[in-house]
Amino acid sequence: MIDTKQQLAKVNIDHILIGGSVIRIKGVVKNLGTWLDLTLSMDSHVTNTCSNAFYYLHNIRRIRKYLSRWSTETLIHAFVSSRVDY
Repeated sequence: MIDTKQQLAKVNIDHILIGGSVIRIKGVVKNLGTWLDLTLSMDSHVTNTCSNAFYYLHNIRRIRKYLSRWSTETLIHAFVSSRVDY
């Protein structure tokens, strides 16, 4: 079910039975690179994207001493552009 937080609070469904298979409800799922939650807000997507970005920026920081300023700027711009485009 997809609905507002207020409407979902009124419903208590923890699984769905389809053809004898039990399907458990998840709060957040990833589909085609986008994180979706029950209310289709972008909160979980933004949180996960920022978390991944900080991880890669931290790795760039670790090799920064081996790069020129121009190379570092190019690498960061390429990284940020690819994340935004994705």
